[in-house]
Amino acid sequence: MGIFNIIGIGLIVSGMIYYQFARQFKKKAIRTTATITEIQVDRNSEGVERYIVDVEFEVDGKLYGGRLDNYSSGMCKGGKTEVYYDPANPNKFKSTESNVGAIILILLGVFFLVMKYFVAGK
Repeated sequence: MGIFNIIGIGLIVSGMIYYQFARQFKKKAIRTTATITEIQVDRNSEGVERYIVDVEFEVDGKLYGGRLDNYSSGMCKGGKTEVYYDPANPNKFKSTESNVGAIILILLGVFFLVMKYFVAGK
């Protein structure tokens, strides 16, 4: 088994596991609207930007919040976004877009499997 196969299969399996965890979380979670309290831009040494989004939301009259696991270009400070939170522990929350990571892993895995045929000619 070649390196492209190993990487491709590994990425696909990782993506499927990630998707299952996100799906299980969403089954028990409650959807609510959160307010974006801060958006910071972090640049690494190569100049690649990473956006850090902080949100807060209310559950039973108490505020919860923290770092969101997703950013989209339409977000702005003071804006609204949807999140899922664990009713047993509202400090555990995820964006409604948290499946994007799983999809990216699966697509990268497929890419590596397809590239095997172009690079190896098999």
